[in-house]
Formats: sequence, C-alpha cells, structure tokens
Amino acid sequence: MWTRKHGLTGKELNTRENPSQVRLQVYFKLYYDIKVHHRLEDGPKHILTQLRVLRSQPKKVQQL
Repeated sequence: MWTRKHGLTGKELNTRENPSQVRLQVYFKLYYDIKVHHRLEDGPKHILTQLRVLRSQPKKVQQL
C-alpha cells in the first residue's frame, strides 16, 4: 500500500501508518532474531529484546 499513491491524510493516514510501523520495527525484528537464534537458551534474550523494542515505541503503541 505504501508503494502506491493512496490519497490518505490526517486521521486515516495515522490509522494505517501506526500498525505498519509496529510490524516493521517490532514484529519483523523479533521474527528475524528468533529465526537466526532459535535455541532454547536464547529465549530470555528474545524477551528482553521485545521489551526494549516496545519501550522505544510511542506511548499509544505501548498501551495496546
């Protein structure tokens, strides 16, 4: 959707933009880390990484 002209502005743009940013900044990073370091011993590291990444997100995203 972001590679094309979408014509969204204001509240509509923020509604679509926030989930996209969360996916890119949180989900994909954690997914990649887990795929690369998939051993049981790496589990606590993944939890700490998730908390660190979530704390860097805006307050609205953290509350969700």
